[in-house]
Amino acid sequence: MIDQGSGKKEASRRLAEINRAITTSLNFDEVLDLIAENATQLVEARVCLLLLEDNERQLRVRASRGASPNSAL
Repeated sequence: MIDQGSGKKEASRRLAEINRAITTSLNFDEVLDLIAENATQLVEARVCLLLLEDNERQLRVRASRGASPNSAL
């Protein structure tokens, strides 16, 4: 088990990595993928889906971790 001090450092590192990607990357899909990857590890989730609303106001999976590409919502 990770002690709280170590867990907080890891959480801060992951949030900093997400922030860095958002502010420096020109590739939107890579940023979304990095957010999904770090969010999954940050909260120790088995599955993470990053949903965005499209022009038709439908939610679409734009990045994921631990889910099959064919998973239904």
